[in-house]
Amino acid sequence: MGGIAAIVDHGAPPDRELAARLSRSVALRGPDQHGTFAEGPAVVSHNRLGVTPGGPRQPIISDRYVLAFDGRLYDHVDLDRRLQGREAQGLPAEDAEVLLRAWEAWGPACLDRLDGAWAIAVWDRKEQVLYLARDPMGQRSLYYSISGRRCAVASLPDRLALMPWVSREPCRDSLCEYLAFRYVHAPRTLLADVQALPPGCLLRFGRDGTRIEQRLRSPMAPSDDPGPGTDEGLREIERLLRRAVHRRIPASGSVGILLSGGTDSTALALHASRLGVDLHTFHLHFPESGVDEAAFAGRVARLLEAQLHQVELDASTFDDALARCTRAMGAPLPDPGGVGQYVLLREARRDVRVVLSGTGGDELLVGGHLAALAVVMKRVGMLGRVSSKLRYRVEKGLRGAGLSDLALRPMRYGLQRVAGGTEVFDHAARMELLGWESARPRLRHDVLMPLYAGIESDPLNTLLAIFQRGWLPEDVLARADRLAAACGIEHRFPMLDTGLVNYVNGIPGSWKVRTRWGLPKPKWPLRELLKGSSVPRTVYDRPKRSWPAPLNRWLRHEGTDFLRAREERLLDAPWGLWQPDPVRAMVSAHRNGERYHGGALWVLILLDEWLTQLNEIG
Repeated sequence: MGGIAAIVDHGAPPDRELAARLSRSVALRGPDQHGTFAEGPAVVSHNRLGVTPGGPRQPIISDRYVLAFDGRLYDHVDLDRRLQGREAQGLPAEDAEVLLRAWEAWGPACLDRLDGAWAIAVWDRKEQVLYLARDPMGQRSLYYSISGRRCAVASLPDRLALMPWVSREPCRDSLCEYLAFRYVHAPRTLLADVQALPPGCLLRFGRDGTRIEQRLRSPMAPSDDPGPGTDEGLREIERLLRRAVHRRIPASGSVGILLSGGTDSTALALHASRLGVDLHTFHLHFPESGVDEAAFAGRVARLLEAQLHQVELDASTFDDALARCTRAMGAPLPDPGGVGQYVLLREARRDVRVVLSGTGGDELLVGGHLAALAVVMKRVGMLGRVSSKLRYRVEKGLRGAGLSDLALRPMRYGLQRVAGGTEVFDHAARMELLGWESARPRLRHDVLMPLYAGIESDPLNTLLAIFQRGWLPEDVLARADRLAAACGIEHRFPMLDTGLVNYVNGIPGSWKVRTRWGLPKPKWPLRELLKGSSVPRTVYDRPKRSWPAPLNRWLRHEGTDFLRAREERLLDAPWGLWQPDPVRAMVSAHRNGERYHGGALWVLILLDEWLTQLNEIG
C-alpha cells in the first residue's frame, strides 16, 4: 500500500518544490518509506506503508520504465514464474518488482493478467508517456488533473488543489450529484479540474494527447445462462472463498478480522481460524446507537478461539475523529459510520498490520437492501403470468394502489427505476437548498444510465453490476481503504478476490436469491456454507441489523451539542453554495422530532467539513 504523486509537464521541467509538496500531501497513505524519481518532464513519487519489513524503495526504475504501485498482487508468485520460467529458484520478487517485469514483457497488456487490488502509475522514459491504471473493482483510487501539456496525479483528489491550475471552488454539477448520492461517480469529482480514474481503466498521457480506455471488467452471466447446480455452485464458492482468505493472510501469520457478527465476517473468520493463524477479531460498539451486535461477535470469537477486541465509539471524540477521517478521504466522508470504522481500525493497528473484512459481500451475493430489492423484482415477474388482455388493467390498478414497482416489467426494472445508490436530496430538495432555477432534474438518469451500458444479463445481475460499478468503489471501498491507510493498516477484501468475483458474477441472478415465508435470505450461499460448522444457526441466520452509525437518535439526543455547533457552520454557507433558511428549517424539524432529516443533515455536515479542510491545503 502507498501514496502516489506525479507531475508530467511536456512544456517545461516540473517545479521540484511543487512536486515535493504534492508527494508530502499523500504521505499519510505511506509514512514508512519515501522515494522520488525526477528526470526531464517527469517527477514520480511514492510513499510506502510497510506492512511487511523490507521491500524495495519505490518508484521502481528500469532503463525504460518508472513504476509507482499502490496495492497488493495476490498471484505475484505465479506471475513471476511465468516471466522467469518454471525453473526459477529462490524467493519471488516483491509485487512492484514483478509488476515492472510484467510491464517490460507485455506493456499495458499485463494488466489483463493481474489479480489483486491496485493503482499504478508508469512513466515510459523512452516514449515520454505516462500511464495510469486501476483494478477492475476499484479497491485502490487514483486521481489526475490535466491542463494543456501538464498532468498531475495523486492518490487523494483534493491534494491536486495544490496545482496552480486547479480551482478550489466546487463544481456545481458535481455538487448536485453529491447531494443526491453522498458521493460523486468517476470520472467526476467535486472539483471541476480534477478527474477520477474509473475502475478497470487505463489512461495514456503523452505529447499527442490523452486517451482513456475501459480495459478490465468482470462480466455478468448471460440472461439465458442456466447456472450451476446448487451443490456444485456452493462447493465452488467455498473453495474460492477459502483460497481468497488464504492468499490474504500476511507472512507474519497474524491477521485481524473486522467482526460484525454478520454472515460475511463470520465466514471469513471461520476460514481464517481453520488456517491456524494468530487470529484477532475486532468489533465496534456504539452504546448510544441502540444497536448492539457485541453478543453475536463475542460468541463467534469464542467458538473460533480467536481474540476479541471490543472497541467503543466515544461520542465525545466524534468531532476530532470526523476531521481525521475527512483528511484521510481527501473528499467528503460518504457516511458518518466511517468515523466508527476509523476508530475500530485505529485500535486494530495496536495488534495487527492487516485486517480482512466482508466488504463487497452485499454487492456480490445479494445482501442488505439488495436482498429486499431482489424479492421485489421476483414479485414483478409474477405480472408476466397475467394474460395480455388483463395486463393493462392490472398495471393500472397496481399504480393506483401505490404499488407501481409491481407494474414494471422484470427486464426493465433497474432501467425504469433508474436504480443504483441512494437519493438523499431529490430534485425539489436540491432546488430549495441551492436556490437555483434548475438543479439537474434528470440527474439520476444522466449519472446512472451510462453504468447500465454493455450489461446483457438478467434483471438482478444487472442491478448488482450497477452497485459494483457505483456504490461499491465510490462509497464502501473508498472509506475502507483510505481510513485504514490513515491508521497505518492494510485493509484486504477476500469477497472481491478476482476468481470469486468472476465466478459469482457468472452465475444467473435467480440462483443467488432464496426466500423464506416471502422474506429474503440475504447471502444465502454463505448461510448454507456455515451450516454444519461450529457456528450456531442463531448467529448467522438472523436479520441483519444496521451498522451502528450515529444518525437520527444521536443527533436528536446525545449529539445535540455537536449538531448545534455544526448548524452555525452550515448557516455560514461556504462559497454561498446553499441557502441558510432550508438548513435552519431542517435542523429545527429534526431536533424537535417533527421529521427525520438525519441523512440530509449528515450529507451537509460531511461536505462542510471537507470544504473547511480544502481551504487549508497548502
